[in-house]
Amino acid sequence: MMNFFKLVSATFVALLSALTPLVAQQRTEEPDLSFVEDFLQNDDGVDAAFLDELMQTLYYRLEHPININKADYESLKSLYLLSDLQITEIIRHRILYGDFLSILELQSLPSLDAETIRRISSFITTKDDVSKSFNLPDLGRGDHEFVSRITRTIEQREGYIPDDQGNKSYLGDPNQINFRYRYRATNRFSLGITAEKDAGEMYWADGHGPDFISAHASIRDAGKIKDLILGDYSIRLGQGLVINTRYNAGKSALVTNFAKGGRTLNPYGAINEFNFFRGVACTYEPIPGLETTFFASRRQVGSSIFDVSDSLAIARTFDETGYHRTLSELNRKGELQIDLIGGTIQLRHKQLNIGLQTAYYHFTPAVDRRNNTYGRYYLNGDHLLTSSIDYRYVFKKAYLFGEIAHQQGHLAQVHGLLMSLSRRANLGLYYRNLSPEYILLQGDIFGESGVNEQGFYWGFEYQFNRNWSLHSYVDWFNYPWLRYRINSPSAGHEFLGRIRYYIKRKLEAYVQVRYEQKERNSSASSDAPGTVQPNYLRRFRLHLDWDINRNWNYRSRLEFSQYDISFGNLEKGWMWYHDLIYHPLEQPISLSGRVARFNTDGFDSRIYAYEQDLIYTFSIPFYYLKGWRYYLNARYKWKGFTLEARVAQTRFDDRTSIGTGPARINTNHRTDVRAQLIYRF
Repeated sequence: MMNFFKLVSATFVALLSALTPLVAQQRTEEPDLSFVEDFLQNDDGVDAAFLDELMQTLYYRLEHPININKADYESLKSLYLLSDLQITEIIRHRILYGDFLSILELQSLPSLDAETIRRISSFITTKDDVSKSFNLPDLGRGDHEFVSRITRTIEQREGYIPDDQGNKSYLGDPNQINFRYRYRATNRFSLGITAEKDAGEMYWADGHGPDFISAHASIRDAGKIKDLILGDYSIRLGQGLVINTRYNAGKSALVTNFAKGGRTLNPYGAINEFNFFRGVACTYEPIPGLETTFFASRRQVGSSIFDVSDSLAIARTFDETGYHRTLSELNRKGELQIDLIGGTIQLRHKQLNIGLQTAYYHFTPAVDRRNNTYGRYYLNGDHLLTSSIDYRYVFKKAYLFGEIAHQQGHLAQVHGLLMSLSRRANLGLYYRNLSPEYILLQGDIFGESGVNEQGFYWGFEYQFNRNWSLHSYVDWFNYPWLRYRINSPSAGHEFLGRIRYYIKRKLEAYVQVRYEQKERNSSASSDAPGTVQPNYLRRFRLHLDWDINRNWNYRSRLEFSQYDISFGNLEKGWMWYHDLIYHPLEQPISLSGRVARFNTDGFDSRIYAYEQDLIYTFSIPFYYLKGWRYYLNARYKWKGFTLEARVAQTRFDDRTSIGTGPARINTNHRTDVRAQLIYRF
């Protein structure tokens, strides 16, 4: 461990010494994206594709900020950083008082505190550099971007080691390779292609090219055509009960940012191989206040197919991971065809917005994902039809929203309220009720799991003064039917509280407590009978973020975790990290690194922590058992080029191997390296 630490330190100093004296172009200050971690407070089930989309959006808006004097609801919502109540107040202020002359004027809005304004300031502007109408010549005045990235684990996994017959579990090499090209013209025209292979996959599978290829061409705001997309795209309908394949923040310290919205259609450029659509989609506005959307898609996805008879086969699984490393994974690729057709009609009148939407899926062959216990109501058949009505209504300082859906005889509904109680206080309420039979195939709602769930959420934030604020939520939920590792209906609740102290451009510190109680079997199996008993998770966090000067930033966090099983074992754990970030305003280099020490009794007391990473990428490892983790990132910019590199290592004190099966590493440490080249012109 000490040798690696010395290597990281020496590399950090060498890079700093060698590159700092270089003469470089002036560049603007790079914003702090650490707030992304606030989206990830509930760290279980973090979706890589959603975060990939979020990072792409934020980095694009750094170069092309949104004009808050022209932006509509959908554009402001696309930042993911503003609640619907805050967006409503921005638009209302423009109507009543005219354009904002400065971003600082946002301080006059009751629901926008200093923290929120600081968070969005790098992504918004009051100037207009986009033409007000669509012009064909604009298509040739856009920006090109090439991104090429490679990631590799240095230590060898067992899946790459030949057996006695010379066969290997993994068919390809250990490199994960990603290539992306995108052309955008005034945010109205987009052309993109993404190619990717995961570690262990072959470069050219069956002579058909890279394992995953995605492409699109789209036009936006061209007269009455609001969106027209050919190729791959994502959909967001209502509050997510029918379809939502865009980024969706879960429960977090952003306690009132949970209402969904934004454009119905968006071109797809992420690397998730399941949660998108391929075909054609269009949003058309025949008259002001009325929008219609139509979409059609056909996808081939991975699935395990079982022959019931000579003439009948059924699909038992959906391969949502996109991995095709082994022969069995490769044989499942593209075995299930999913066809989708649907649309929506949206009506807007003053402060009221009403939407009607429907989606029809057809599966070839038919799907049967049921089992005899918790999966009794899982998807079964060759089709799935879901329809819903959703609403949004603004009344003074209150924002109401919701959706009611019907799916082949079964109902689901969500309703919410956001309210500015005063210039210092905001309140958010959210109710959801999804029957056990309701299937959320490619939908996504705010809550726990989004299926077989009832719950009520209460979020509250209060700004005591310029420096002190309180953020808290309480969520009560229950599951009317069985769940994985829960052999009876169950219930639970969760609480989060954060007290934050902030000094502008100098210091941020907070204390946070999170408590969660759920139920699960005393046995690890969902089939074996056992007592369903409560489990308690408690976490306590101290966090410090200090801007030492214009070039240096220091961050530190100490977090404790305790997982308590009734009539069982008690697991405890802690983690303490130190980050150092160097980002000089007038130099083309930036560096960031971390040293972390962790010690937990087991997996249930694990602790998650967001890490600085390369542009468009992210890292959210969990710390468990006992050991060290450290990483170093380096970035260098020259004209239109950005070159980045990262090395990260986790080293355990009391393990001789990491992982299981083909992914097993027969040593106590794992080292990941990543390099990326971006070229913009």
